Amino acid sequence: MVIRFLIPGRPIPKSRPRFNRGKAHTPARTRAYQKFVALCGMQAMAQAGCTCTGEPVALVVTVLFDRPAKPPKDHPTTGIAQRVPLACAGGYPDLSNVVKAIEDGLEGIVYKNDSQLWQLQASKWWCAQGEAAGVEVVCYLKEGVPCMN
Repeated sequence: MVIRFLIPGRPIPKSRPRFNRGKAHTPARTRAYQKFVALCGMQAMAQAGCTCTGEPVALVVTVLFDRPAKPPKDHPTTGIAQRVPLACAGGYPDLSNVVKAIEDGLEGIVYKNDSQLWQLQASKWWCAQGEAAGVEVVCYLKEGVPCMN
């Protein structure tokens, strides 16, 4: 079984826990984004007629960021209409932190525990022209788990 869905809007990375009186808590922005991820996952699972699985899951995450409004002439997206790999620093969150927010948001929705993820593929891109920022998620459940080499 393959579940595909989009999490619209600017991707939010998982923030480090904050400590207050010796207790750790997740920042509100991260909690809100994880709830939104969960909602998108629940809708996709319901449409597919699936329930949370205890089986191994492979996850493909494609993170899309808006292009700069007025890029300089030497910007990597200048003159290119399709998606462009985003491999630069500066203003864009770490891919691993965005993926962790997605993993944690889907816990209890797609899989019982994120330790069930047996394979993960992730990439970070600037959107194609006319495309909106968001995160494309593909979950391969049970018998549909491919070998992504």
